Amino acid sequence: MAGKKKIDKKKVSKEDELDNQVKWIIFICVLVAVAFFTWYFLAHRVETINWNNFTFHKATVGKDNGWETNLTIIKNGQAYSIPIFLRNNPLELEKIEVNSGNLYPQATISVTPELFNCSDTILSATVLAQFLSVFGIKSQAAVTTLTEGFSESQVKDCSDAITSTVLLLKKSEDNKTRIYPDEKHGNCIIIEIEECNIMKSIERYMTAKISDLTKQKNQTELSNSSNSSEMVASNQTPFNLSNLAQS
Repeated sequence: MAGKKKIDKKKVSKEDELDNQVKWIIFICVLVAVAFFTWYFLAHRVETINWNNFTFHKATVGKDNGWETNLTIIKNGQAYSIPIFLRNNPLELEKIEVNSGNLYPQATISVTPELFNCSDTILSATVLAQFLSVFGIKSQAAVTTLTEGFSESQVKDCSDAITSTVLLLKKSEDNKTRIYPDEKHGNCIIIEIEECNIMKSIERYMTAKISDLTKQKNQTELSNSSNSSEMVASNQTPFNLSNLAQS
């Protein structure tokens, strides 16, 4: 009987050992699965930020990384969703001092000659022109003084801001970016640029203008509605182009 008991104990011991091994294998498999799904989630998670009730998500356009959102606009009674891509974080852009002024249906983007020594001058001006076109504003390129590749008719400065808006891009004398209307010619918006950070300056103007138009839209709708909870513009609420450009 003593021998029988010893055999039974060995049998139980082996069964316990096998059971523990199975448990460890299951535990390791679960751990690996959790680690994999955690990695997959983090690797494929889309980083988002909220700016002025607009949700921006990280995106890549061409070789440029940045932030993208969508504006819903109404043109001729039809709603359109327009992607807006920024190379700079819109929250960081808030640090730049700005008074974006008014916009006429016609605009001129005029550049001082020294900015052509910067690498992204043409791209930045093009981005600005495309942004204006979203709101139905036609723009033309110009320079403040006669420069190779431009004609005399393309020389424009703040004195030309009479029946149209002039957006004048110039290097800052104190190395600080700021955006403001010219004191003498209020329809001329001066964009002073720190070093060659032209794109950052342009995108600050863009976010400021979106913010201005959002406030304008909300005020217009507020005067026509008693429900203030509906007055916050966002990715889903449309801009009516007939109310945007000021004349």
